[in-house]
Amino acid sequence: MSVLSRPEFHDEAKAFEHVESILWPNGPVCPKCGSVDRHYALKGVRTKPSKKNPNGVERHGLYKC
Repeated sequence: MSVLSRPEFHDEAKAFEHVESILWPNGPVCPKCGSVDRHYALKGVRTKPSKKNPNGVERHGLYKC
């Protein structure tokens, strides 16, 4: 059985949550300044529109410091 067949990888947002929990067990860390408590998650950020996706695609797992 492939690792990608696990239920947490069937949804993009859940997959990001799962990988983040492995990378940052105590919460995200800013790679630029090393902050662990001054950042917040960005919601509703989308990619630029394209012919394939005129509304853009929602980006998951983005944080701002």
